[in-house]
Amino acid sequence: MKRSLSCGFFFCLIMNLVCAQGTNPAAGTATDKPDILQAMEHLKLPAPMAAKIKSGEIVAPEVNDATDKELAVRLVMLVKASPDQLKEFITADNLMGRDPTFSASGQLSAESPKIEGVKLTADEAMDYLNAEPGSDFNFHSDEYAKLKAAKKTVKDDSQAPTVAAKVIGEILTQRFQAYRQAGIGAVAPYDRGGGKFSEPGDELLNSMLASPILQNAAPDAFRAFRDFPGGPASGMVHEFFWSQQKVEDKPAFILSHRMTYPMQHGVIFMDRQYFVSRTYNSMLTGAGCGQVAEGTLIYYVNRTSTDQVAGFMQETKHSVGRKQMREELIKMFEDIRKKAGKGQESR
Repeated sequence: MKRSLSCGFFFCLIMNLVCAQGTNPAAGTATDKPDILQAMEHLKLPAPMAAKIKSGEIVAPEVNDATDKELAVRLVMLVKASPDQLKEFITADNLMGRDPTFSASGQLSAESPKIEGVKLTADEAMDYLNAEPGSDFNFHSDEYAKLKAAKKTVKDDSQAPTVAAKVIGEILTQRFQAYRQAGIGAVAPYDRGGGKFSEPGDELLNSMLASPILQNAAPDAFRAFRDFPGGPASGMVHEFFWSQQKVEDKPAFILSHRMTYPMQHGVIFMDRQYFVSRTYNSMLTGAGCGQVAEGTLIYYVNRTSTDQVAGFMQETKHSVGRKQMREELIKMFEDIRKKAGKGQESR
């Protein structure tokens, strides 16, 4: 299964967290930082992995899929640089700007929920305006009706980009507002046709419940993200985004919710894509990064839900899909570490 997901975007966020940790007033001194072996114990990972990580290997511990639609991958890496040193040569904004899959993005808020900047060619716009219930797109029945009605206003193909941008912007805005008010319980299902639906809200909840490390390490952060907009609020930072990017060489529109939670020696980050207009259903990513005696340790997990790996030959699809996703993420980790190394050599 070919994948060109937003892994680059989420890795940007991981680095943003690493850099943010450098300004965390709760961080302790070098003498009270844990070592890698202690970190492995805290993460409930096999002790032998500590030696591999310390030697520079990017390890990929096994992780169970939450459902038959999910592909789950987790990685752990050591960067031998402090968060402040990392910040000197790399920022999330720089990575974002170099990500070729992004064509538009923006931050959303209750005061500014409007989506502007959708960019489509005439063919891409007509593709969306012709969308019907099934497996190609991820819209609710009412949203398909809106697309169909908008198509009727198109006199010639040159008008399609403007018409499609307007209706897609309205759909994204309405989904964001519903999520902002009631969380994943308000995420509208995807109409698969024939009376069948996919439930991205349920998938995201199952993904969270299958991630016990966060529940154990930071129960307040877990509840805040699971129960948003309820749950604990102290210390939590919530941000909301929309983006347009290429997924399997086709334009996809994504709504995401990011939460950060500073802790002693590090930061916990979680991000969920609660709406994806095509290809995969939803995505939950989490990262913990913090200083250990040997450097900065980054723990990352990605849980992507997609109908493409369910059903016939499910085991094979999961194996192939997970391998491809893991290889893509490892390359991104290696790229970050390479940049970190160059940053220290220039000192």
